Amino acid sequence: MYFVLFRKHYKEYLVELINRYALDPAELMDCQELRTVIVREYMQVPEKKRGEKDDAYRQQLFELVSANIKLERKAVARIGEEEGAVVAGNEDEAGNVVDVEDN
Repeated sequence: MYFVLFRKHYKEYLVELINRYALDPAELMDCQELRTVIVREYMQVPEKKRGEKDDAYRQQLFELVSANIKLERKAVARIGEEEGAVVAGNEDEAGNVVDVEDN
C-alpha cells in the first residue's frame, strides 16, 4: 500500500522537476523509446540504413522528435503546497525558466 503511494508521489515529483526546469526527456531515450514516441504521434519512423551506427540512427530519431514534437509548458502543482495550489507561467518574457519566488 505505502509503496504505491510513494511511487505515485515520486512520479509527480519527477514530472514537476521536468516541467519546472524545461527538461526534455527525449534526450535520455534510446532508439526504441524514440520510435515509440514517433509512432504515437502518427509519424513515419525512418528506417535504419544498412551499416548505420546505432548512435547516428538514435540522433536521427531524436532530431525528428525534437523538431516535430514540442513539450507543452503547463502550470505545475508544487509538491508540499496546499492542495489546488498551482504555479503558472514558469517563464519570464524572454522565455527563460524562473522559479516562482523570483517573480
